[in-house]
Amino acid sequence: MSRFEELCAAFKASQDELSDYQRRSLDFAEKLFTGLWEYLQIPRKNYHYFSLGEERKPGAYFSLAGVVKLGNDGYWNLGFDVTVHEGETLSSLTMIFEVRFKQEDGKSLLRIGSEDSGRKIDPHSDSDFEEFYEFFFTAIREYIETIGRPWEAEKPRPLGFKVA
Repeated sequence: MSRFEELCAAFKASQDELSDYQRRSLDFAEKLFTGLWEYLQIPRKNYHYFSLGEERKPGAYFSLAGVVKLGNDGYWNLGFDVTVHEGETLSSLTMIFEVRFKQEDGKSLLRIGSEDSGRKIDPHSDSDFEEFYEFFFTAIREYIETIGRPWEAEKPRPLGFKVA
């Protein structure tokens, strides 16, 4: 094998490794978010994905695979929003989340918001996913319960989300 052929073989091996990493990462994201929407029983019209670093387009529907981008830091990045409301025509609240994750030692390190130190989720452990879903639900519910009490000091938003 010539030195050039060695370089080509090394390039092919690195591309195969990247492709496998991308497949495992997107499989994790699909499982994470499909499970989250099912767990929370959120209708499709009430959540939207978007790419971080790009203008969010409220109401636009993008696929999960279409918005997940690999950052220079090795984390996959994406954003999503969730809208809750009193009724179809009454007031609503849209919460905007930033998500980062990467594969590490056979698990996925998941961070929500810029201040989150993260949590490891085993992609083969349903209980890890359910624990995260319950954590997410509880954090959001506790925040929503306090916004109707303007006489209390505003507490920090869990998971670092923004409100639109």
